[in-house]
Amino acid sequence: MKTPTFKLPAIVTCLLMLSGAGLPVANAQTPQQNTTNTYPQELVEVFTQSCVTSAVDSGLTEQPAQFICSCSIQKFQNRYTLEEFIELTQQTPAGTIPEVFTEITSSCVAELIN
Repeated sequence: MKTPTFKLPAIVTCLLMLSGAGLPVANAQTPQQNTTNTYPQELVEVFTQSCVTSAVDSGLTEQPAQFICSCSIQKFQNRYTLEEFIELTQQTPAGTIPEVFTEITSSCVAELIN
């Protein structure tokens, strides 16, 4: 089975770049995990690492990328059961990003820069 790749939506990367290269690193600590649904640790790690790699490849530094990606998976766990999350990712055509991914990661960007 192929390991899924979770990319940071381009709009989120653009928002971060426009907000300034000097993001407040003090806010970039990994958020506390308090979630409604618990996903398997392996899935959380794959999501987070893939997301961070995508964000860094797009020009972000590691610390803000880690914050946004950790925040995002926690928000997914709060909103979707594991089955719903898997269904969401499987129903998305290759090369596209579900709108909810952009919505969730954008809210994490807002948390980071505020």
